[in-house]
Amino acid sequence: MRHSTLYSALLAGMIAGFSGCASLKRGDDAVDMAQATPQQTFFVEVREGNDEPLVKQLPISEPLVVQDVLEKTGVQSEFRKMDIVLERPVPGQLQPLRLDVEYNPSTKMAESQMNYAIRPGDRIIVTEDRSTVLDDIMEKALDHLGPLGDKAPSQFRR
Repeated sequence: MRHSTLYSALLAGMIAGFSGCASLKRGDDAVDMAQATPQQTFFVEVREGNDEPLVKQLPISEPLVVQDVLEKTGVQSEFRKMDIVLERPVPGQLQPLRLDVEYNPSTKMAESQMNYAIRPGDRIIVTEDRSTVLDDIMEKALDHLGPLGDKAPSQFRR
């Protein structure tokens, strides 16, 4: 299975950014990933194109928000645009709570009202958005037109 150099760079970023992991740092304050429980860890899943997703389980060694994870993993420097979802387990529910995170590619920041705190068991899913500048222009132009609905000329109505 081929992993791109991006995945190697992201993995290196995760290793450097989350130095509390025992496989990276030995010491009394390190979380031993072999003994870590889901209550002490969270997951980061990175999806690039058609490649198989890269999933890493990481310790929570300090208070974190989504932006911290983006910076420490280095994913924001690898993807121009991205879609971010935080999935949070809900006790007694089969499906996790899905929290969309707005990301501003101009500032390379998660929108502050969606920059959620990371909790044990959370999964942050980062998917590369491969849309182009032309796609953005077309989307904005179509947004300004609004829904045609009943206002559409009769030849376009069903």
